[in-house]
Amino acid sequence: MAAVGVVAVVFVACLVLGLALHLYQRRRGQASSQGARKVGLYDRSLLRATAQRPATGGRGVSELDHGRQDGPAPAPAPAPGPAPAPAPAAPKHSTGLSSTLRSRRRRDRKEETATIHAPAAAASEAGAVAPGDDDACRAGSSHAVEAGPPSVSAPDDKVPVVQVPRRPTRTRDEDDRGRPVTRALQSVAELYAWRPGTDEFNVASVPRRPRLSDHNSRHPRLLVCHDMMGGYVQDDRPQGNVGEHVYAINHWHLIHTFVYFSHHLVTIPPPVWTNAAHRQGTLVLGTVITEWEAGSRVCQELFASSQSASRFADQLCAIAAYYRFDGWLINIENPLHTHQVALMVEFLRLLRTRMHAAVPGSVVLWYDSVITTGHLKWQNELNAHNRIFFDSCDGIFLNYHWTPQHLARSRAAAGPRAADVYAGIDVFGRGTYGGGGFSCSKALDAVVPTTPGSLSVALFAPGWVFENHEQPRFAPLQERFWQQFSACYPPHATTGLPFHTDFGTGTGRHVFVDGHVASPLPWHNLSTTGPSLSAGGNIASGSGTNPSVYFPEPGSARCFANARCTVDRSVGFQGGACASISGSLTPGSSGSGSGS
Repeated sequence: MAAVGVVAVVFVACLVLGLALHLYQRRRGQASSQGARKVGLYDRSLLRATAQRPATGGRGVSELDHGRQDGPAPAPAPAPGPAPAPAPAAPKHSTGLSSTLRSRRRRDRKEETATIHAPAAAASEAGAVAPGDDDACRAGSSHAVEAGPPSVSAPDDKVPVVQVPRRPTRTRDEDDRGRPVTRALQSVAELYAWRPGTDEFNVASVPRRPRLSDHNSRHPRLLVCHDMMGGYVQDDRPQGNVGEHVYAINHWHLIHTFVYFSHHLVTIPPPVWTNAAHRQGTLVLGTVITEWEAGSRVCQELFASSQSASRFADQLCAIAAYYRFDGWLINIENPLHTHQVALMVEFLRLLRTRMHAAVPGSVVLWYDSVITTGHLKWQNELNAHNRIFFDSCDGIFLNYHWTPQHLARSRAAAGPRAADVYAGIDVFGRGTYGGGGFSCSKALDAVVPTTPGSLSVALFAPGWVFENHEQPRFAPLQERFWQQFSACYPPHATTGLPFHTDFGTGTGRHVFVDGHVASPLPWHNLSTTGPSLSAGGNIASGSGTNPSVYFPEPGSARCFANARCTVDRSVGFQGGACASISGSLTPGSSGSGSGS
């Protein structure tokens, strides 16, 4: 009997277990069926939304990426032709600063499933920005596009339709959170695959303010060539990012031209730099560079014929006009074949002519590298070996190994175009006269920029201060570094009204809106850099003593005598800082000035 009872209990247990398993599988099947039906409806809605997209329209702030796979464009096959001449030793400015960062910039891309980002508030009912209403897309916007639910409408046939913006032919680069980033064009294939209208976030939004000094083309100028850790570091986010400690320039009133440099084929300046520079009238240039054996192969393709040279000039002109910067530095760091030299000269003339037509006030500069025979041989001066390139563009950037004798010969060779010859100064001191760093003033004394008919100066890698000094010391050392140039170059006055500044430096400990803390997080966005005010000292750069600062009152005016102006980042009205003025308050003469 005991055995029969055990068998009965086991039988009942198995029966209950089987019934429970059956119910579980049944419920699981029902859930899968419902999920499949929902996915099918969702997919049909997407297909219908795609079919109903307008043939024309604005550029969408949001986009639908389905199974996108990004990657570098395939490298072009080497063009047939004779092997290039062996390259000489690397110049001191081609130290491979970018090589350690290229792997970091090749961010891993994830295959994205169907993801819909919320349309911007200014978008139309279809979720796209109307033509001309693309300010929300422009670089420097402080509003990031957050992920959210799609916009859904129900037409007469009751089938829900997901409204999505029109997807561009090539999506912009994004980080792992879907935020736009700025990048260079690294191959010929990528250069010619580029089309305007695909990455509006990287288009500069601030037009360049005119300067009084723009009309005095004979006056020596200060050019800054920014090469820091290979480029596109911290400044590759057109909408800014979290963190206050980044490299920024707040001495734009001294700088005539700003070149953004990297060791990629075509370097497009990040819009945060273009916006900051344009706000004070500074020109912004991108860079074209070819280097060593790989550069020789690229040149064989770009300068195979007059047609290819013309096509290259057209594409560079279109890129500069679209992203709203002001020209190019052409740096050929590899030998050229004899027939390519003539094509290079033709290319420079075409590029200069077309850039001047497309972007008024633009410039094209040549770097002192290749000579008329096609050999890579730096001259450190303007002479007969590189004069043909100088005559074909707007100026020449001399290599850094010059001596005072080189400068004297360059002034004589340039004649009335002496200001178009830029004597290079490497702040890292690699072969530079005077040693660079805080001794750049020695090189400035040799160039004598304040003397009529003097050469201009090209300052390479001023980010040296940021790269080689700890953060607490950076601000005072940055001011010490730029004081070397304040003594040689008077501030450039911009023209036109209205004039506005919030004394922003492009970074902040907090975000202030109408005097209140809107966000306690430190941040940076160089697009928000405001114009600096200078009267014996530069307010926006940190500190300075001014003879007097006036402010009006009804019926009278008073001033701070011997005023000291500093930037205070602990408080602000808009942005991340304000100007703090201290001094003796004394009666002033009739209102001769005002501040805001």
